[in-house]
Amino acid sequence: MNAFTERKKSDAARTPGKRYRAKLATRARILEVAKPQLETLGFEGTGIRGVGEAAGVATGTVLLHCADKRDLLHAAMFEDLQAQWQRTRDARGERALPRESLFADPPWSARFAEQVADVHRQVAALAERAKLAGELAEQVDSHVFAASFFSFIPSPSWLGCKADTPPPSARSKPC
Repeated sequence: MNAFTERKKSDAARTPGKRYRAKLATRARILEVAKPQLETLGFEGTGIRGVGEAAGVATGTVLLHCADKRDLLHAAMFEDLQAQWQRTRDARGERALPRESLFADPPWSARFAEQVADVHRQVAALAERAKLAGELAEQVDSHVFAASFFSFIPSPSWLGCKADTPPPSARSKPC
């Protein structure tokens, strides 16, 4: 491409054409199909070809949007997390703030701490397995890796309660 044929990403974001909108719709359809397959069949059971068939596109089209199955998984996870975070920001007045969830009163504080510790152990174990498989550098500290996981992956339980659930400080007993 050159200066005459290159379309800047900022231009595409401001004035999306028909082709650009179709590309976004195809990506959304692929991810919409991939999520339930990944959830029900698992990572190993989900295939690029099957996702393409279910989305009504060719395998190459799936690979145009996601480099491989791992990229497809990450895209699906990111989209879900991004959507959850956006819903939380949009509904600030309707949900408990993250502060209310993080600084919960007993028994919820212990339950949240237990949940975080369990996820931390599982992520650390995944990191150890990845190190053994050569997918993660040996010098990576699995526990630091697991702690880092929480720095960028928000848990829905931390982001607030349903709109009809009062914040922890306003409840007389657990939900």
